[in-house]
This record gives sequence, structure tokens and C-alpha cells, in this order.
Amino acid sequence: MKIFRLFKSLLFLCLTLVVTSLSAQEVIGTWKGSLSVQGTELPIVVRIWQEDGTYKALMDSPQQNAIGIKVESVKYENKMLSISVPSLAVTIAGTISGTTYSANFTQGNIELPLVMDRTSTSATICRKQEPLPPYPYHTEEVKFPSVDSGVELNGTLTLPKESGKYPAVVLVSGSGTQNRDEELLGHKPFKVIADYLTRQGIIVLRYDDREFASKKYEGATSRNYANDALGAVEFLKSIDKVDSKRIGIIGHSEGGTIAFMCAAQNKEIDFIVSLAGMAVAGDKCLQEQNRRAIAITGLSEEIQNKCIEVTQAIFDETQKREVGDLRQSAKKIVDELIAKHSAQNLPPALIQNFEKTLSTITEWMKFFLSYDPIGDIKQIKCPVLALNGSLDVQVLADDNLNVLKSAPNLQKLLTAKKYEGLNHLFQPCATGDVSEYASIEQTISEEVLSDIAEWILGQ
Repeated sequence: MKIFRLFKSLLFLCLTLVVTSLSAQEVIGTWKGSLSVQGTELPIVVRIWQEDGTYKALMDSPQQNAIGIKVESVKYENKMLSISVPSLAVTIAGTISGTTYSANFTQGNIELPLVMDRTSTSATICRKQEPLPPYPYHTEEVKFPSVDSGVELNGTLTLPKESGKYPAVVLVSGSGTQNRDEELLGHKPFKVIADYLTRQGIIVLRYDDREFASKKYEGATSRNYANDALGAVEFLKSIDKVDSKRIGIIGHSEGGTIAFMCAAQNKEIDFIVSLAGMAVAGDKCLQEQNRRAIAITGLSEEIQNKCIEVTQAIFDETQKREVGDLRQSAKKIVDELIAKHSAQNLPPALIQNFEKTLSTITEWMKFFLSYDPIGDIKQIKCPVLALNGSLDVQVLADDNLNVLKSAPNLQKLLTAKKYEGLNHLFQPCATGDVSEYASIEQTISEEVLSDIAEWILGQ
């Protein structure tokens, strides 16, 4: 799943790149190095592997907690590897010699040395939970319409082989373009969840996000994604084996928030499961992420506080203006807010990042910043299972569970649980940091899977 993200701290976060002409012996593996920025070390990790005859990689900036920024071009000739990310004005160029990649990292007018060492000759991590055929249940590739007119969604339906009526669930993914498996860093959480639940006698529908197959659907907000989920619920009602009185939604991250929206809108939804769903207001959620990111940059406390102050001002301005105006006036808006809050001493790279973010802001982000789930939460009339990990650094467990626990209408409907030592993906982890996701073998805690199945079957 992509995760909620907006104002990234300084440079880049995690890049997906395709390398087509490097020797496997030279590049496949895990590479580690760091950038020295204003006295602070920013670790960089690159995992390179081969897939379908081409080389691919993931690059992490562990201290900045984000992924998914795509590399536009990768060139390799005479031991020289160059990577270009025009959207961030970033280039990385250097030579590979044995197990060392010596390069220069450039962003705008900033140029920094980057030396990476290969620490492993394999980037492959075993995913023992990922199910493989033959399956002890039926699978069907399906198409169904969203509640939004003109939008068709593609998915996979898994059903027990035995005859009878079964409870059914729709799986709703987190923010960003996701496929039906909610695939992320080699993990396929929704495929694992669907397999486990179907083996327990629960029908599962998972589907690709609307823009996964077609860019014509770009520009959607969380409300549109809620309409897609409602369309999935209606589709389940047409399946013979589905018990129409036991249809629910399981949402992860933003998908959990969408589950709240759907239950508020459609009283025929019989139950919902929120897996690290956001219950606090969008701008508050992002601001907490920013606080954690800024805190580890090594900047002075005064600069950190000023950065948070300006960030909030930008959030507020975003909610007042149209997306087109924000994009066209990005530099002017940032300059005015910097002056208004006497923040001229913020690092230039950070100010440039504010401008870049505003100049590329989307309708989704504008909606997210202004949306407070509590309005929908207060309208829910069905049972709710809310699960969070204690080490989730993206959707803080206590902050979000407390909102649900305080809702008067959920006093007898809510089952809430916080799992010690689990992250945003519900993996057992050391810190909860995004950089750990790929290296953790387990995709999702077996205890969480068991609790979900037992709770659904008990409804």
C-alpha cells in the first residue's frame, strides 16, 4: 500500500527503478550507503533484483518514511550508472566497481557524494505466507461497476467450494494506486488475507484501484474510492453463495477510513473491520508524520518548530483554495507564508520542497487534508472491529483508537485491539519504520488474521 504522505523532509524517499543493461552479478543484491546533509547522516538502502528478464530496484531513505517516487530513466554504460528523477530534480551518477557504487547525488544546486556497498548478493526474501495454487477454494476473475457512473473495476473473488451461504467481505486498500493484492515491497497483504479468510469459510472480493488500469480515473478522492467499495458490496449481493445479511468491508489504512464512510452511507453494510484506519482529521495525521520526520533531521528545535508552523499554514491554505490555483501560485503562496511566519531561515531545500509539493498537489490530497472522519464515524450503526499496531508510525494506534472509543454510537458496537510490537502492515518489527517492511519475512501477523476471521464468523 502507498501510505499517507505529503511534505517530504529534504531529498527523496524511496524510488522504484528499472535497470535493463547491468550484469546480474554486478548489481543484484542489497546496497547501503548514506548522504551527509547539514551534519546529519541520511541512510540509503537499495535492493536490486531481476524480474521478467529485467532489473528492478527499490530505494529507501529510512529516516524519511515514504516510498514510491519513480525513476524516469536509468542508463548504464562502461561501468557508469546514472539515474534521473526529473520530478524531484534529482540525478545520481557514478561507477560500479566490484561491491562498491561511487556516485554523486544531485538535487537542484545541491551536490553530495554517495558511496554504497553491496551487503548481500541476493535481494530475494522468502514470503512464506503468500499462497500458491492449487487452492482449496474457487477463484474467479470478475468485473463490476462502481457507484460512480462509468467506472468499472477488476477483481478476484474467492469462494469456498462447498455449497451453502457464507459471510462475505470486500477488501479496500490504502492510499495511492494499489492492485488487488495491495502489493508493497514484495508483500501481498490482501492475497494473504483473502486466502486465510476463504479457508475459514468467508467469501472475499479484492479489486484493483480504479486508476490501476486506466489513467482516465486519476483525480479521484477518498469519496470516489468509497463509491467503488459500495459498488463492490452491491456486486457481492449478486453472488449466490453470499449471505446477504452478512456482508462487510475490511479496509487497511485509508481503506479503513473508507470503511467508515461506507458504513455511514449504506446502512445495509453488516459490519466493518478497520486495519490501521485513520480516525483523526487528515491534516492532524499528516502533521504528526511531519513532526516525526523533522525530529530526526538534526535541525535545531527552533527550525523544527518553525517548519511545523509553516507546514500547518500551508495545510490551511490548501483547504481554502482550488487545486488549479494552488499549483499555479505555489511559489507565491510559499513565499508569502514564509514571510508571514518569519521563516526565512528554513533550509532552502525544504522551502523548495514546499513549492514542489504545492505545484503538484492533487484533488485527493486537498480532500484528505480537509476531511475529518468523525462525522461519518458518528453515523455508523453496525459492529466495528478496529485493530492497530503499537509500533505503527503512520497511523498512531492510541490517537486513532481513542476517537472510535469516544464515539457515543459505538459504545456497544466497537471491538478495539492494539497489538504490541506490530507496525502499520501488522508485521512484527523492531521500530515500525517503513524501512523495515521489505526485510520482514512475515506479511501479516497470524494472530491478526485469526482475530479477524473469528470476529467475522461471530457476527
